[in-house]
Amino acid sequence: MRRHVVIAIRGFGMSVVWHQTTSRILPRVKALVISHEDDGGPGLVGACLEERGVTLDVAQIARGRHVGPDRLPPLDGYDAVVSLGCTEAVFDRDAIGSWIDPELDLLRTAHANGVPVFGICFGGQALAAALGSLVERAPTPEIGWYELELTAAGAAPFAAGPWMVWHLDRFSTPAGATELARTSLCPHAFRTGRSVGLQFHPEVDAASVARWAESAGPEYFEAKGFDQSVLLDGIDEKAAASNRNTVQLVDWFLDEVAGA
Repeated sequence: MRRHVVIAIRGFGMSVVWHQTTSRILPRVKALVISHEDDGGPGLVGACLEERGVTLDVAQIARGRHVGPDRLPPLDGYDAVVSLGCTEAVFDRDAIGSWIDPELDLLRTAHANGVPVFGICFGGQALAAALGSLVERAPTPEIGWYELELTAAGAAPFAAGPWMVWHLDRFSTPAGATELARTSLCPHAFRTGRSVGLQFHPEVDAASVARWAESAGPEYFEAKGFDQSVLLDGIDEKAAASNRNTVQLVDWFLDEVAGA
Protein backbone atom coordinates (compact mmCIF):
# COMPACT_ATOMS: atom_id res chain seq x y z
CA MET A 1 0.00 0.00 0.00
CA ARG A 2 1.32 3.45 -0.88
CA ARG A 3 0.28 6.79 0.51
CA HIS A 4 0.73 10.43 -0.34
CA VAL A 5 2.64 12.20 2.41
CA VAL A 6 3.03 15.96 2.83
CA ILE A 7 5.52 17.17 5.43
CA ALA A 8 6.09 20.82 6.31
CA ILE A 9 9.66 21.23 7.48
CA ARG A 10 9.82 23.59 10.43
CA GLY A 11 11.99 26.59 9.74
CA PHE A 12 12.48 25.74 6.07
CA GLY A 13 9.40 27.54 4.77
CA MET A 14 8.18 24.86 2.38
CA SER A 15 6.53 21.46 2.18
CA VAL A 16 8.07 18.35 0.72
CA VAL A 17 5.76 15.91 -1.02
CA TRP A 18 6.55 12.31 -1.88
CA HIS A 19 4.99 8.87 -2.25
CA GLN A 20 6.15 6.51 0.45
CA THR A 21 5.50 2.89 1.25
CA THR A 22 3.71 2.76 4.57
CA SER A 23 6.44 2.37 7.19
CA ARG A 24 6.32 1.14 10.73
CA ILE A 25 5.67 3.85 13.32
CA LEU A 26 8.17 3.69 16.18
CA PRO A 27 6.37 4.59 19.41
CA ARG A 28 8.25 5.88 22.44
CA VAL A 29 11.50 6.41 20.51
CA LYS A 30 13.35 9.58 21.52
CA ALA A 31 16.33 11.04 19.64
CA LEU A 32 18.82 13.67 20.76
CA VAL A 33 19.62 16.07 17.90
CA ILE A 34 22.86 18.02 18.36
CA SER A 35 22.90 21.34 16.48
CA HIS A 36 25.97 23.55 16.01
CA GLU A 37 24.56 26.48 14.03
CA ASP A 38 21.60 28.88 14.23
CA ASP A 39 20.66 27.87 10.67
CA GLY A 40 21.61 24.22 10.99
CA GLY A 41 18.56 22.31 12.17
CA PRO A 42 17.58 18.71 11.36
CA GLY A 43 15.43 19.78 8.39
CA LEU A 44 14.11 16.94 6.27
CA VAL A 45 15.96 14.27 8.27
CA GLY A 46 14.13 15.48 11.36
CA ALA A 47 10.82 15.55 9.51
CA CYS A 48 11.33 11.98 8.28
CA LEU A 49 12.18 10.80 11.79
CA GLU A 50 9.08 12.46 13.20
CA GLU A 51 6.95 10.95 10.44
CA ARG A 52 8.12 7.54 11.70
CA GLY A 53 7.06 8.47 15.24
CA VAL A 54 10.45 9.50 16.65
CA THR A 55 10.36 12.35 19.18
CA LEU A 56 13.19 14.87 18.74
CA ASP A 57 14.98 16.86 21.42
CA VAL A 58 17.15 19.50 19.71
CA ALA A 59 20.10 20.83 21.72
CA GLN A 60 21.95 23.74 20.10
CA ILE A 61 25.26 23.34 21.88
CA ALA A 62 27.22 25.72 19.61
CA ARG A 63 26.91 28.67 17.27
CA GLY A 64 29.89 27.99 15.06
CA ARG A 65 32.90 29.03 17.11
CA HIS A 66 30.82 30.03 20.09
CA VAL A 67 29.09 27.99 22.75
CA GLY A 68 25.38 27.73 22.06
CA PRO A 69 22.41 28.49 24.31
CA ASP A 70 21.82 24.83 25.19
CA ARG A 71 23.86 22.41 27.22
CA LEU A 72 24.59 18.93 25.94
CA PRO A 73 22.23 16.71 27.92
CA PRO A 74 23.24 13.32 29.28
CA LEU A 75 22.70 10.34 27.02
CA ASP A 76 20.37 8.62 29.47
CA GLY A 77 16.82 8.39 28.15
CA TYR A 78 17.67 8.70 24.45
CA ASP A 79 17.27 5.93 21.91
CA ALA A 80 19.30 7.58 19.13
CA VAL A 81 21.64 10.53 18.51
CA VAL A 82 21.74 12.78 15.41
CA SER A 83 24.73 15.11 15.08
CA LEU A 84 24.38 17.92 12.53
CA GLY A 85 26.69 20.15 10.49
CA CYS A 86 28.88 23.09 11.45
CA THR A 87 30.93 25.70 9.61
CA GLU A 88 33.94 24.94 11.83
CA ALA A 89 36.33 21.98 11.87
CA VAL A 90 36.28 19.18 14.43
CA PHE A 91 40.05 19.41 14.83
CA ASP A 92 40.36 23.24 15.01
CA ARG A 93 40.57 23.69 18.77
CA ASP A 94 41.91 27.25 18.36
CA ALA A 95 38.56 28.16 16.78
CA ILE A 96 36.02 26.11 18.73
CA GLY A 97 37.83 25.61 22.00
CA SER A 98 36.65 22.70 24.08
CA TRP A 99 32.92 22.59 23.29
CA ILE A 100 33.53 19.62 20.98
CA ASP A 101 34.99 17.34 23.67
CA PRO A 102 31.74 16.52 25.51
CA GLU A 103 30.09 15.74 22.18
CA LEU A 104 32.90 13.39 21.15
CA ASP A 105 32.59 11.65 24.52
CA LEU A 106 28.81 11.31 24.09
CA LEU A 107 29.12 9.93 20.54
CA ARG A 108 31.78 7.46 21.66
CA THR A 109 29.64 6.33 24.61
CA ALA A 110 26.50 6.05 22.47
CA HIS A 111 28.25 3.89 19.90
CA ALA A 112 29.86 1.70 22.56
CA ASN A 113 26.48 1.18 24.23
CA GLY A 114 24.68 0.35 20.97
CA VAL A 115 22.70 3.61 20.85
CA PRO A 116 22.26 4.42 17.13
CA VAL A 117 24.19 7.47 15.91
CA PHE A 118 23.49 9.37 12.68
CA GLY A 119 26.23 11.90 11.88
CA ILE A 120 25.77 14.48 9.10
CA CYS A 121 28.79 16.31 7.59
CA PHE A 122 30.48 17.81 10.69
CA GLY A 123 28.50 15.25 12.68
CA GLY A 124 29.93 12.47 10.52
CA GLN A 125 33.41 13.86 11.08
CA ALA A 126 32.76 14.07 14.83
CA LEU A 127 31.60 10.45 14.87
CA ALA A 128 34.71 9.37 12.94
CA ALA A 129 36.94 11.32 15.33
CA ALA A 130 35.16 9.85 18.36
CA LEU A 131 35.91 6.38 16.97
CA GLY A 132 39.61 7.15 16.60
CA SER A 133 39.67 8.01 12.90
CA LEU A 134 41.53 10.86 11.22
CA VAL A 135 39.70 14.10 10.40
CA GLU A 136 41.73 16.64 8.46
CA ARG A 137 41.55 19.54 6.04
CA ALA A 138 40.79 18.20 2.57
CA PRO A 139 43.23 19.13 -0.21
CA THR A 140 40.31 20.81 -2.00
CA PRO A 141 36.72 21.61 -0.98
CA GLU A 142 33.71 19.79 -2.40
CA ILE A 143 30.71 22.05 -3.05
CA GLY A 144 27.72 21.25 -5.24
CA TRP A 145 25.25 18.47 -6.06
CA TYR A 146 27.13 15.16 -6.30
CA GLU A 147 26.50 11.63 -7.47
CA LEU A 148 28.47 9.38 -5.13
CA GLU A 149 30.28 6.16 -5.87
CA LEU A 150 28.52 3.41 -3.93
CA THR A 151 30.92 0.72 -2.76
CA ALA A 152 30.32 -2.96 -3.35
CA ALA A 153 30.71 -3.62 0.37
CA GLY A 154 27.93 -1.17 1.12
CA ALA A 155 25.44 -3.08 -1.08
CA ALA A 156 23.83 0.22 -2.17
CA PRO A 157 21.54 0.78 0.85
CA PHE A 158 20.59 4.25 -0.46
CA ALA A 159 20.68 6.26 -3.67
CA ALA A 160 23.96 7.50 -5.15
CA GLY A 161 22.53 10.98 -5.55
CA PRO A 162 22.03 13.75 -6.16
CA TRP A 163 23.18 14.85 -2.71
CA MET A 164 24.14 18.35 -1.63
CA VAL A 165 27.81 18.41 -0.63
CA TRP A 166 29.55 21.33 1.07
CA HIS A 167 32.66 20.63 3.12
CA LEU A 168 36.27 21.73 3.54
CA ASP A 169 37.41 18.81 5.69
CA ARG A 170 37.29 15.04 5.34
CA PHE A 171 37.26 11.94 7.51
CA SER A 172 38.80 8.54 6.98
CA THR A 173 36.63 5.46 7.51
CA PRO A 174 37.04 4.21 11.10
CA ALA A 175 38.74 0.89 11.67
CA GLY A 176 36.27 -1.96 11.37
CA ALA A 177 33.61 0.20 9.68
CA THR A 178 32.14 -0.48 6.25
CA GLU A 179 32.58 2.30 3.71
CA LEU A 180 29.28 2.78 1.87
CA ALA A 181 29.93 5.70 -0.50
CA ARG A 182 32.73 8.00 -1.56
CA THR A 183 34.02 10.45 -4.13
CA SER A 184 37.53 10.52 -5.57
CA LEU A 185 38.45 12.88 -2.72
CA CYS A 186 37.19 11.08 0.37
CA PRO A 187 34.67 8.73 1.97
CA HIS A 188 31.12 10.07 2.16
CA ALA A 189 29.36 7.39 4.18
CA PHE A 190 30.31 4.61 6.57
CA ARG A 191 28.51 2.24 8.86
CA THR A 192 29.82 0.58 11.97
CA GLY A 193 27.39 -1.36 14.13
CA ARG A 194 24.37 0.86 14.74
CA SER A 195 26.19 4.07 13.77
CA VAL A 196 26.33 5.86 10.41
CA GLY A 197 28.55 8.79 9.43
CA LEU A 198 27.85 10.92 6.35
CA GLN A 199 29.84 13.65 4.64
CA PHE A 200 26.93 14.94 2.53
CA HIS A 201 23.78 16.84 3.58
CA PRO A 202 20.53 14.83 3.33
CA GLU A 203 18.66 17.27 5.59
CA VAL A 204 18.51 20.22 3.17
CA ASP A 205 15.82 21.45 0.80
CA ALA A 206 16.02 24.02 -2.00
CA ALA A 207 15.19 26.94 0.28
CA SER A 208 17.87 26.11 2.84
CA VAL A 209 20.56 25.57 0.20
CA ALA A 210 19.71 28.89 -1.45
CA ARG A 211 19.80 30.61 1.94
CA TRP A 212 23.20 29.11 2.80
CA ALA A 213 24.59 30.12 -0.61
CA GLU A 214 23.33 33.68 -0.23
CA SER A 215 24.73 33.93 3.29
CA ALA A 216 28.18 32.76 2.14
CA GLY A 217 28.23 35.23 -0.76
CA PRO A 218 30.00 35.16 -4.14
CA GLU A 219 33.36 36.06 -2.61
CA TYR A 220 33.34 32.93 -0.47
CA PHE A 221 32.78 30.66 -3.45
CA GLU A 222 35.36 32.48 -5.54
CA ALA A 223 37.94 32.06 -2.77
CA LYS A 224 37.22 28.31 -2.70
CA GLY A 225 37.47 27.99 -6.50
CA PHE A 226 33.73 27.62 -7.12
CA ASP A 227 30.78 29.68 -8.29
CA GLN A 228 27.40 29.91 -6.58
CA SER A 229 25.92 28.31 -9.70
CA VAL A 230 27.19 24.88 -8.59
CA LEU A 231 24.48 25.01 -5.93
CA LEU A 232 21.83 27.21 -7.53
CA ASP A 233 21.57 25.92 -11.12
CA GLY A 234 18.69 23.44 -11.31
CA ILE A 235 18.26 23.64 -7.54
CA ASP A 236 14.54 22.80 -7.43
CA GLU A 237 14.88 19.62 -9.46
CA LYS A 238 18.05 18.48 -7.70
CA ALA A 239 16.69 19.22 -4.24
CA ALA A 240 13.45 17.38 -5.00
CA ALA A 241 15.40 14.29 -6.05
CA SER A 242 17.63 14.58 -2.98
CA ASN A 243 14.56 14.87 -0.74
CA ARG A 244 13.15 11.63 -2.14
CA ASN A 245 16.53 9.99 -1.52
CA THR A 246 16.49 11.23 2.07
CA VAL A 247 13.24 9.40 2.80
CA GLN A 248 14.88 6.17 1.65
CA LEU A 249 18.03 6.94 3.64
CA VAL A 250 16.21 7.62 6.91
CA ASP A 251 14.02 4.54 6.52
CA TRP A 252 17.16 2.46 5.96
CA PHE A 253 18.80 3.94 9.05
CA LEU A 254 15.77 3.25 11.25
CA ASP A 255 14.92 -0.20 9.89
CA GLU A 256 18.29 -1.73 9.02
CA VAL A 257 20.82 0.10 11.18
CA ALA A 258 19.02 1.22 14.33
CA GLY A 259 16.76 -1.84 14.10
CA ALA A 260 19.68 -4.27 13.86
